[in-house]
Amino acid sequence: MQLKRYFYRCRDCLTVVANESEHPVKPAACDACEGSIECLGRVVPSGKRAAKSTPCDYRCTNARGPNCDCVCGGRNHGSWADVRFNSSTPVPRLMIPKSAAEHSIQFWARCRDVEREWKQVYGEISDRMGARYLDADDYKRYVAGVKVWNRYQYTKKLRSHAGRMKRLNSIINELTARTRSAK
Repeated sequence: MQLKRYFYRCRDCLTVVANESEHPVKPAACDACEGSIECLGRVVPSGKRAAKSTPCDYRCTNARGPNCDCVCGGRNHGSWADVRFNSSTPVPRLMIPKSAAEHSIQFWARCRDVEREWKQVYGEISDRMGARYLDADDYKRYVAGVKVWNRYQYTKKLRSHAGRMKRLNSIINELTARTRSAK
């Protein structure tokens, strides 16, 4: 039996959904938050099936990934999250409920806070780096700013809302402490 359910995750709001289709839909966008969608893969039986007497339960129907190891062999896997695509737009959109956008809103608001604080702490030294030679102390400060910026960029790629927010808050606290110590 060829299963035709694919799992997708929005890169912004991190909502995981499934869709029945012949092939994965790429590229795609999230209807809730406008984020880009990544395909997690097609539902496949893992080969480690549970006992034949064990029926599917919420672990299968509420699954958040494509690997199924229950007796259904994937037929019911992720069925709770089945949504449709709106293909009438230039980029197909997964019809994710608008309520899912809350994580995306919180995330991008915190990203703006990090960028604002970073510019306040390191913006001037970063601008000077391209214009002229920096002495040793200024260069150390510049390197510290680059390290913070790289951590911020890495944090934006994390795949859990709690993890992203925890790291963003840590970066904000670090930048705020540096602002206070500079005064």
